[in-house]
Amino acid sequence: MGLFGFPFKKMFFICVMQPNNRITIKRLIHEAWHTITHVEEGFWRTIIDLAIRPGKMIREYVRGHRKPYQKPFPFLFILTTLYALIIYWLHFSEGGHHSEDITADFHSRFISNARYLEAKYYSWLHIGLLPFYGLISMVLFRQLKYNWAEWMVACCYIISFILILLIPYQIANKFLDFSNAANFYIQFIIISGYSIIVTYELVPGRIRSLVVLQTFLWCLSIFALFLYTVQGIAWLVTTK
Repeated sequence: MGLFGFPFKKMFFICVMQPNNRITIKRLIHEAWHTITHVEEGFWRTIIDLAIRPGKMIREYVRGHRKPYQKPFPFLFILTTLYALIIYWLHFSEGGHHSEDITADFHSRFISNARYLEAKYYSWLHIGLLPFYGLISMVLFRQLKYNWAEWMVACCYIISFILILLIPYQIANKFLDFSNAANFYIQFIIISGYSIIVTYELVPGRIRSLVVLQTFLWCLSIFALFLYTVQGIAWLVTTK
């Protein structure tokens, strides 16, 4: 035994005398399989719970019951990336890569740039706006006494599952070609409907009309913040 009973000789033998710490194919396969199966298990469990008991699942995660679930930030990144790829394919699969026609009027170029930005940078836009989503949530649902970070976690899960619900709608819209007004209202109904389900479970025992009002304000705020951020960036790009 070494100083204070620490087995220095044994540690030296393990670290130096046994050069068994090399990367091998077997070790890579083992680590890859462990990572994939762990992520898949947590990923699908998270989706299922967000579908059948979203508010309770988020409340459990915030309170410390986190092991069975996919972590919120990777979960959001995976689903925003998937959604962005689908949007990009739906909008640009026929026309190839985005190209700006300099002969088009300002409004046409602005709309084209906005769609391209939303499709290509969808994930990064949501991740960049996440602190603002959390702040809006903390202010509107202050009776829950969740802190800023806890609300960012909740927003990761809520937004991620909303995107899952919006994917079939976006595919249907590709073929049915809804008007801009119909497109807005249908998406808002999907977003607010799911969000109300979440907040009903997150805010138990509260006046239901108050929860609905808070949720509608939350949806409008989040929806408007993302929309005007995209449009603001598109306007700057178009004016160059």
